[in-house]
Order: sequence, then structure tokens, then C-alpha cells
Amino acid sequence: MEQTQNGKQIVQYLLGDLSDEEQRQLDEQLFVNDDYFERLLVTEEELIDDYLRGQLSERERQLFERTFLNSPHLRQRVNLARSLLTYIDDKVRLAARQFEVPQILKSGVRQYKLYLAITALIRVALLASLSLLLFRVTRTSGLVNLENLVVVLWVSMVCYAGLELLNLFWSLKVAKHAIARTRLPENDL
Repeated sequence: MEQTQNGKQIVQYLLGDLSDEEQRQLDEQLFVNDDYFERLLVTEEELIDDYLRGQLSERERQLFERTFLNSPHLRQRVNLARSLLTYIDDKVRLAARQFEVPQILKSGVRQYKLYLAITALIRVALLASLSLLLFRVTRTSGLVNLENLVVVLWVSMVCYAGLELLNLFWSLKVAKHAIARTRLPENDL
């Protein structure tokens, strides 16, 4: 609790919102306690960051502007922090944009999934037709007619090879879109 109270007191000190007596006591504490002084510096950075990100209450914002923006040294620190935050935010946005999946890629993947489902159904239908054809051939003749079997197998292989070529074509198309959309211009890096 004392740590939290000390944190609030440091914020009030930095904002100039302490009584003269409290300010004098805190000044003394800063001179004799290095850890307390380090906490003050960290709190000052956090206060500047909160101000720049709009996270201070209205009263704190007014006190901050009165205290920090009227001092050339503190105003310079605020401006430096603002520049640094802008730079970091720009880099974060750029990094996020690099990992964004373009809409065309999403639609390409959806189409590819649909295509895979359709080709899977066609493959199942092809195998079922082959099985039915073989069943009828063996049932009518009692033996498997070698000529009929070769024709059925050949047609099945041609159909299956065609499906595999279409599958390869769609895979390459989706990969090409993915590569084209994820490249960034050199000046963005």
C-alpha cells in the first residue's frame, strides 16, 4: 500500500499538486534515497507516456500541461517522447501490415478449399463407379474380362491424373497470389 501511496505522491509531486510541506518532505526524500529518485524518473517517463497516449484524467492533463509544457527542458523531453512513440507506432503498423492476409488471398484459399472438396467428391464417385463397373463385369461373365478391366483402369487413371493436374494448377495459383501480395516495397522496410 505504501508503494502505491508513494507512486501517487510522486505523480502529484511531478504535477505540482502537493502542499508546500509535502513537497519539501519529498524533496528531502529524493536527496537521501537513490531508489526513490530512480522511481521518480521512471514515474516521470510513465507520466509523459500516459499524457501522449491520452490516458490522463482531465485534471491530470491540465496539471501536466501547466507543469511540463511550461518548462523548456520538460517540453523537450515530451517532444522527444512524442517523436519516439510516433516512430514506434509507425513500425508497429508496418509490422502488422506485413502479417495481414490480403483479401484476395483469403478468397483464393476459400476457392481452393471448395475446389479440394469438389475434387474429393469426384474421386470418391470415380472409385465408386470403378467398383460398380468391376462388380457388373465379374457378375455377368463370372470372370474378369481382361480387356474391360484394362479399359476401366485406363479411363480411371486418365481422370485421376486430370484431377491431380487441376489440383497442382490451383496450388500454384494460390501460392503465386500469396507471394505477390506479401511482398513489400523496399522503401517500407
